[in-house]
Amino acid sequence: VEWLDPEDFVSVEILDLSATENSELYYGMFKGYDDEDGYEGFAGLRKLVLPNGLTTIYERQFRELWSLEEIVIPNGVTEIPEAAFYDCHALSKVTLSKNLTSIGNYAFYSCHALENIVIPEGVTEIGNAAFYGCTYLENIELPYTLEEVGNNAFALCSKVKSIKAKAHTPPTLWAKTFYDVDRNTPVYVAEVAYDDYVADQY
Repeated sequence: VEWLDPEDFVSVEILDLSATENSELYYGMFKGYDDEDGYEGFAGLRKLVLPNGLTTIYERQFRELWSLEEIVIPNGVTEIPEAAFYDCHALSKVTLSKNLTSIGNYAFYSCHALENIVIPEGVTEIGNAAFYGCTYLENIELPYTLEEVGNNAFALCSKVKSIKAKAHTPPTLWAKTFYDVDRNTPVYVAEVAYDDYVADQY
């Protein structure tokens, strides 16, 4: 789909690419907001279904698509790279790949409308500031496989109501991983892991 010119698709609201055979998409296909020129393309895009065969998402590929509300990420994708959905303010529904292993730095930075996120089993790492400023995020579910959650990963997620951590070994956290999250927020862990979580510094 390299032939697509984003400027020709400013009014498109739903784009379903599931039937295409692309394993990757042209990096400049989705252009967000530019301070000088305003929206460069896909200004009205609300829902995006990526190709079923997609395996690669590039850094910052969908950044600043301010109208995007829903994204379906196919199971061939194993990594959400750095700043992939940076500043997608309207993004409220994310279907993550079942084969995901990592979520990069700033991946969902400032996705204000996101309310719930279930990180699939297989993910071992959540990067720095990955969900920074997701101010309406209420429920976080972390997988058994998780080993590390970066600094500021969930900072300024001030409306979080519950955190469910499935890993029996507490994942590595940093001083500001949950900065500005209410310290009275309930954290649910397996009974056999309770003492380890209580004893962990963060």
